[in-house]
Amino acid sequence: METQRSKRRRVYSYEPPMQSIADFAHSYLAYLLPALLKIERMRSRRRIRVQEVEEAVKAEVNLALVAAAGGFAWSRALEQKLRHCTARPPSILSLSREQKNSIDGGAAVPPSTSGACKCEPERAGASSSFSASEGKPLEGGNDELQDRMRILRRILPGGEALGLTELISGVNSYVVCLELQVDVLRSLVDTS
Repeated sequence: METQRSKRRRVYSYEPPMQSIADFAHSYLAYLLPALLKIERMRSRRRIRVQEVEEAVKAEVNLALVAAAGGFAWSRALEQKLRHCTARPPSILSLSREQKNSIDGGAAVPPSTSGACKCEPERAGASSSFSASEGKPLEGGNDELQDRMRILRRILPGGEALGLTELISGVNSYVVCLELQVDVLRSLVDTS
């Protein structure tokens, strides 16, 4: 006699549990608020262009997302992109350690590896071609589906290296984390 296995699959909800939402918000704010306070202290002590402040805030918001969402392949890819961006203009985040210490009241501040990055993200509608080596092509898929998968690979940080199942799972977690990020930022704006 053959033993029959249960073919039931576990169904995962697209909505994160409330504890996960609270953990995300806590981690996100624990990273972002001190970074924003440092940017504000630096801005108030030096004449800094608005564009430099905007770039610094954008970099810190993205790094806070990485810190809060850790463990996903896309968060590691985003962190690597943010930390290794080559075109960094001199900005408030590229101050010397001594300058930062004087602004922070003499407290020891580790050198910041983040920076206002001028690297432009590749747009989803970009006309550049997508080579077969930039991801795993779908077997027997139609052209429209192939094009949509290429777009998803471009949108998701590190998506080029993922297979179809991992890509869909990664996009799901990325969208959920972006929604949580927007909720946290909205609550910050509403309370200020």
